[in-house]
Amino acid sequence: KRMIETVLMKNARGHWSICVSSQVGCAMACTFCATGKMGFTRNLTADEIIDQYRFWMYFLADRQELDQHITNMVYMGMGEPLANYDQVKESLNLLLAFTDMGPTRITVSTVGLIPMLKKILTDETWPPVRLAVSLHSADSETRRSIMPSSYPNFLHDLAAWT
Repeated sequence: KRMIETVLMKNARGHWSICVSSQVGCAMACTFCATGKMGFTRNLTADEIIDQYRFWMYFLADRQELDQHITNMVYMGMGEPLANYDQVKESLNLLLAFTDMGPTRITVSTVGLIPMLKKILTDETWPPVRLAVSLHSADSETRRSIMPSSYPNFLHDLAAWT
């Protein structure tokens, strides 16, 4: 049985931010990431992603001395969110519909899967949340050495996407 990680962090304003996972393990194999060394096991469902939010809501409810409000969420735990596109999108839309977090309070962090980034541009049901693309190097060779899922034209293709 494999586990995932989710993190509760106090932000600079004293409110809570949470980091959630979108997969069990990760296929991107980034050299700096422990999750990449695990390999990929499976995608999480939208419910499993949302359950990480619920977990922290229950955690805070049991500790009334703590601020009860989660203000920010980042998809930066285990896995590459855009490699689990449909379930991540569903979880985002549900969180936006049923919590008080607005789209500027949610960030999806990605290694930059260009086909999926292009899909976002034409997907009318992808919510207007923030995207963070991990560059890690402006040099293509260096980036590919630390992020094996990258490819030689990534930076050019990313610039064209933006």
